[in-house]
Amino acid sequence: MELEYLKHNEKFLLSQIQELEEEIILLMQYILTKKVILQHDKYLNQISIYKNQLEQTKKQIKQWKI
Repeated sequence: MELEYLKHNEKFLLSQIQELEEEIILLMQYILTKKVILQHDKYLNQISIYKNQLEQTKKQIKQWKI
C-alpha cells in the first residue's frame, strides 16, 4: 500500500513539474515578446526624433538660402 501511494505521489509530482515547466516556457515567451515590443517602440521613438531633427535642419537650410 505504501509503495502504491508513493508511486501515485511520484506521478502527481511529475505532472505538476511538467505543468510548471510549460508555464515557465510560456512566461519566457511572453517576456521575450514584451522585450521585442519595447525595443521596437524605443526605435520608433528614436526614428521620430531623428525625422524631426532632419525637418528642422531642412528648414534651417532653406532659411540660409533666402
